[in-house]
Amino acid sequence: MKSTTLREVLGYILPWTEKIDDEAITKELIFNITDKIEIGDLQLEPSLGVGSTAASLILLEVYHNKSTNLGTVERALSTVVQAARGMKFNNDELAWTEHMMSVHAIRKHMVQRTQIGSYDATDDIPPQSYFAKSDIWRFEKYISIEKLPPGMCSLMVLSLLDQDEESSRVFFEQTFARSEPVCDALLQMLIPVEFLNDIRQKDEPKGRRLMLKMLENFIELDNDALGRLLQVLLGNEHSAAKHIGNEEIPPDLPLLAEVMRYTVKLEDKHLKRFGEHLFGAIFVSHNGFPGEWTCPKALTGLPIDILRNIIKTEDYLQLVRNAVLEHVEKNINLSISRFSEIWEYCHWPLCQDDKLIKRAIDFLSAICEARPEEQSEVFPLYTRLQFWRLPAHVFMTPYIPAQLLTSHVVSLYRKLVEEVSVLQRSHVSNMAEINTLRRTLGEVATR
Repeated sequence: MKSTTLREVLGYILPWTEKIDDEAITKELIFNITDKIEIGDLQLEPSLGVGSTAASLILLEVYHNKSTNLGTVERALSTVVQAARGMKFNNDELAWTEHMMSVHAIRKHMVQRTQIGSYDATDDIPPQSYFAKSDIWRFEKYISIEKLPPGMCSLMVLSLLDQDEESSRVFFEQTFARSEPVCDALLQMLIPVEFLNDIRQKDEPKGRRLMLKMLENFIELDNDALGRLLQVLLGNEHSAAKHIGNEEIPPDLPLLAEVMRYTVKLEDKHLKRFGEHLFGAIFVSHNGFPGEWTCPKALTGLPIDILRNIIKTEDYLQLVRNAVLEHVEKNINLSISRFSEIWEYCHWPLCQDDKLIKRAIDFLSAICEARPEEQSEVFPLYTRLQFWRLPAHVFMTPYIPAQLLTSHVVSLYRKLVEEVSVLQRSHVSNMAEINTLRRTLGEVATR
């Protein structure tokens, strides 16, 4: 039997594979025919795209294996033969690539499932099939990702998800920026939001916008889904928020504040921790909510203790100190033990800002004036401050503890002693240098 006749037999049998339910039978049938056809004659073309999905996969497998097994010279000759034979076909019958054959088979498969329209190798799948899972993941190694239509991208990501999550993740990374159906599948949470952790840097702004859109209906999300979304949005718990604090976020601060207020009041400890991390991020982005810490639209009802979770950098701690002082100045009747607890959030020993230190001392002095019987309990709060940085006139008030004033005087005395010691050492060094110059000048004059 001639090879051309074999191709004709194959073309005749392929439509009947649609009626064969057993893939093993289809495979054996096609293998028996294609095994006798040379690679130069087994050309992928529209006439071979009429079989079932299983038949298309088997043809692609045979073609791929035959092409791979050819030597370099044989492959070059085969290409010339295929090109020469391709000239015999009209424009509608030009040879297909493995990618074109796969796209055709995928579309045909999905159209048959939805019972609409016709199918063509260059078309995308029907829109109502964008998020349907199927076995089309089996075409993965035959397609070119950059040429795959948008709807098929989402279908491939979802189909691979149940089979090989890592391959699905890689497919997502490479198609996320250009395929809106993939983005829609993410918004519907059909794709794990954790996939956004690995998108390319240039695609991160789009990822942030999608996450914010997903948060718009945060109350409808279950705790697990909301927690996973916040984890991706915030990144590492012990570092600055990954996707907050950039030019795209400020308009969404009210939304993030609502999410934060909702999560920190939940009993779920895991989700509550994310809420506190989120608070830290928007607190910093909003410059600490200056002027009114309990901002009516953003922070109403939150405990001051949430400030303990702010990242311990000097810039962030400055915002915390201002917030704490605003809070305690408006709640001067709190117990000293409560003041002491809140005072620790400021990490005052690290503060070198003279204005903030003076403001803190003025507040503590106001407490001593209002509650003289508790001065001894207030004293430890003074000791957290680098009060020696302030000028002496700040301490000219009867409400500054005597011990503090004594310590300040002693620190000033020690500072003066150190300065005198430095001057003395400098004087001795200068005199030694002057004497050396005198001896040098004397030697020059003698000569």
